Amino acid sequence: MQGRSWGYPGNCQFSTYRQCQATASGTYAHCAINPTYAFEHGWRPR
Repeated sequence: MQGRSWGYPGNCQFSTYRQCQATASGTYAHCAINPTYAFEHGWRPR
């Protein structure tokens, strides 16, 4: 979750996207991809 209270990469404590959306609802925040999780395996050439 990113917004006024969180910089980059934000608050990444959520297990699901829905949990993030529920917490962000009614605030100046939005849910985005967790870069630590998304890119944990890194890039590998083929």
